[in-house]
Amino acid sequence: MGNKESTMPKLSKKQAEQRLDKADLDKLKNEWKQTTGMDAPKGEVSDIDTFAKIFDFDLKDEEQQDLARRFFKAFDVNGNGSLSYKEYISAAAVVDKGSRDEKIALLFSVWDEDGDGCLTRDELRNIAAIYASPSMADKFVDDIFKSDTNADGEISLKEFKHWLENSKSEMAAGLQDMFDDGSGAPPPAAASAK
Repeated sequence: MGNKESTMPKLSKKQAEQRLDKADLDKLKNEWKQTTGMDAPKGEVSDIDTFAKIFDFDLKDEEQQDLARRFFKAFDVNGNGSLSYKEYISAAAVVDKGSRDEKIALLFSVWDEDGDGCLTRDELRNIAAIYASPSMADKFVDDIFKSDTNADGEISLKEFKHWLENSKSEMAAGLQDMFDDGSGAPPPAAASAK
């Protein structure tokens, strides 16, 4: 099951740099150096503590830990277990300056725990539990699975986009608002709002 292909948008370093202005790039380079101790583009981040510092996750909170792990995995486009500077600026470019479709693909990738390119009921329950009560999480999962048009028991990126565009649920409306206002992927602070 699943197509085993990451849905995280893949930008070259040049593409990422073209989307970000000089002030953004300078800020990213400074954050990279302050956090990793290395001048960009050198070095890689392979531990969740350093990643959490860069992206402002609070690892004392279990939900924040889970989100940090999910974002780390999504941003690690080549799947080598570490985040390169190129992956770092590519992720920043998608979050800050990405198209609506890129941001949706990023969110899908964060929710896709096993990285197989499909969302299962369990994966959706796990992510919904961060944002909602158990009963609301179940309603969310049932709602999104109405978009399982090929009835294979998984939600593809295409089916996810269909759900997002057609569902009347509060969760879909909230996500639509997030993408429409240009804020990108859910900020870590959103994890604690249930």
